[in-house]
Amino acid sequence: MKRFLESIRKHAATRPDHPAIVEDDTVVGYAQLDALSDRLALDMITAGLKPGDRIGCLKSNMITMFVTALAGLKTGVVYIVLDIRESEERKAHILGLADARLIVGDQDASRTFAKDQGLPYIHAPDLSPAQTAFVPRALPDTATCWIEPTSGSTSLPKLVASSRACLQHYVDAQVAHSGLQASDRIALFGELWCDTLFAGLAVGASAISYDLRGRGAAPLADWMADQHITATQTYVAAFRAMAQAVRTPLSKLRIVRLAGETVLPGDVAAFERIAAADACLINYYGATECGFLAQYTHRKGQPNPYRVLPIGKVIAGSKIEVVDDAFQPVPQGVTGRILYLAPHLPDGYFKNPEKTAETYLDGTDGMRVWNTGDLGYLDDDGLYHVVGRADDQVKIRGYSVRYSEIEQALVTHPDLEAVVVTSFLSPRGQRQLSAHIIVAAGKTFDPLALKGFLAERLPAYMVPTYFLAHDSFPRTDTGKVLRRGLPNPLDALEAGGGLDTTQLNACEKTVAHVWSRILGHDGYSAEEDFFDVGGDSLQAMEVVVELERQLKVRIGYESLIMHGASIRAIAARIQNAAQMQDRVLTLNAGQTTPLYVLPVENGEFSDWLYMMRAFGDDLTVKGVHVRDLSKRDCFNRRTTAELAEYAAQSILAENPNGPYFLAGFSMGTQLAFETACRLTALGKTVEGLVLLDPPVLKYEDFSKSWWIRKLASALLKQRDLGLTLNRFGHVFLKTPARELHFADETAFRTYRPKKCKIPNVLFLTARDLNPHRDVKLAYWQDLVGGAAEVREVPGTHNSIVRDPNAPATAKAIEHWFRTRLASPNMAKTAHYYAAQ
Repeated sequence: MKRFLESIRKHAATRPDHPAIVEDDTVVGYAQLDALSDRLALDMITAGLKPGDRIGCLKSNMITMFVTALAGLKTGVVYIVLDIRESEERKAHILGLADARLIVGDQDASRTFAKDQGLPYIHAPDLSPAQTAFVPRALPDTATCWIEPTSGSTSLPKLVASSRACLQHYVDAQVAHSGLQASDRIALFGELWCDTLFAGLAVGASAISYDLRGRGAAPLADWMADQHITATQTYVAAFRAMAQAVRTPLSKLRIVRLAGETVLPGDVAAFERIAAADACLINYYGATECGFLAQYTHRKGQPNPYRVLPIGKVIAGSKIEVVDDAFQPVPQGVTGRILYLAPHLPDGYFKNPEKTAETYLDGTDGMRVWNTGDLGYLDDDGLYHVVGRADDQVKIRGYSVRYSEIEQALVTHPDLEAVVVTSFLSPRGQRQLSAHIIVAAGKTFDPLALKGFLAERLPAYMVPTYFLAHDSFPRTDTGKVLRRGLPNPLDALEAGGGLDTTQLNACEKTVAHVWSRILGHDGYSAEEDFFDVGGDSLQAMEVVVELERQLKVRIGYESLIMHGASIRAIAARIQNAAQMQDRVLTLNAGQTTPLYVLPVENGEFSDWLYMMRAFGDDLTVKGVHVRDLSKRDCFNRRTTAELAEYAAQSILAENPNGPYFLAGFSMGTQLAFETACRLTALGKTVEGLVLLDPPVLKYEDFSKSWWIRKLASALLKQRDLGLTLNRFGHVFLKTPARELHFADETAFRTYRPKKCKIPNVLFLTARDLNPHRDVKLAYWQDLVGGAAEVREVPGTHNSIVRDPNAPATAKAIEHWFRTRLASPNMAKTAHYYAAQ
């Protein structure tokens, strides 16, 4: 830091009275700033501090911060700056972790805190002239000079230690890329980023401090104008508060540099409104762990084509690489992990060698590497973009989801000012998404509309379960959103009062009780839809299973989608159960010849519901049940042949003449094929068959010993002897099963199909993780009598029927189906169904 200290001495000698720091009515010139730091440096030496010793600076004003930092650089004492208003717990954690030997402060509260921590205390020098100059010590460039705590937005803060060479490097970079000049008056809002703050002093500019945290944003517009502010370097949240306060353009504001969060189109528009004619908006990218990496400059008046402002180009002398999870480079335009390579980086995490080794990597040619943890890509213009964090990825219903993808889609809604997406665990241990919203001024909060807005842009599993409105978000002192400070939506709903059950009948109360246990709250009315009050598809299935178990009445997951999912609607269907026992269920009401769908292990059609949304409205799709719906507590049929016979008779009762098109997914393909065989044996015409990723038993998991595992699971894990005996009897003695999934597994795993020639067959196979694809196809082609149409669909076996892959699968089925319907021998039948 020799060059930086020399620049302060130079400004003190050549422009002694030029304002270095202005705070309220106090003006500290460069000569006075230099003298004050000399005096504090002498105080540190008198207190016995040696180079490398660590001290805490508890500042209530920016003058104390600058004086302490300069004194530390002159003596070799390592400084850590904290705001006195931070929590006692955070201050104690940081200073304890750093092994601080002394505290510098400017208030009695600082003295009291030091006493409580058992540490010596130095009060910051008053503003009278110093008597003795201090000659800065000669220190090696590798010596640590500054420790900065991370924001702690998701966990306890860690400490990042920077050497003198590293801090000098970043100050030089800030000076080179900021555009700051000696004539600038730079607004400070409480930032503690030494590499950024020192850049203004290095060029001889004036730092003008405003206590945004203490005074709020209301007086800010007048203050900016009165102080003739020409530049500001701050975090995005502070800029937004400033921009909202400013009503007329600030004619002198020529530089706005933002960091810490993504810069959105609304921020660019605010800059265009308030800045001077020749101003520039700079999005500069960095972090506590690396300082200043890259920046992008937007000039006032130029078009902004970006939904999120790029981070731009890397600073001179450094490099960015975008790599995959194996740390291999990815092609331009492909999203990957961002690695930053530079000759100077911080020493690492203080007293945390494991985290340091994980984050700071060894490079080549004198470069060190920092794994930023960000995800991004390089565009065709040579600009880098950040799209999210590698660690903001969570599993939702088996899918990998990034908060940032949802945030970037939702923040484009015109009624929203800011968005943060988080997740939480439901009472049943399932991870769910919640969106925290700040509504724009003059707009209203409509969570259902926001859900619909996202549903048009994202797969269903990426649409948050809950939307909560806030006046503001909790933030760290560096302006980052404190995600762990955002409330659990279940707590917020609980605080709002619960469902009034006095007006519900007995059946409705049963439904409401099941809802509250599964959702974890009762903040809804009897008329609201389950999916609108926090329910998702997995929880809805739990509701169905629990109600069927308690009431011994079939409800069916598909009925929630097709016939409403409010407490009153569900209870009404339960109370009229006799009218619900259709053996053939209409899933998509159209005018074509029906496509009959057979269920999978759970006896339901939930796997087809995602595809229903992608089918044309005129397409007729019907679900065929394979068991007596009135006997949900006892499952007698034991073989696939018996289940298929039941399905065939159900189809014949509904449509005696045919022709017939059938379809099945996974184990349901066995039912579809066997039902086609039954109809063919009865002399009926099976015109077509869709087999969606059909299994072959010998290639499936647990194909040989599944029944042993099932028996052991019931006995050892569930400790249910009765269930174990029931499963044993169903397998070996052919007694009825108590569990639907087990009854169907027994049937499917003992199925041995015989050949049956079907004229038109479509095989759809999963593109991913399908090692036995060709062998399975050969097996099934032999069963259906030879050639068939084969198509690959995106996804794994389970994901081909769920979003985001369901639409592609549905379109493949629909194209094949419509082609078959258009054949000459089908024209007469199609005309008949259209007339119906």
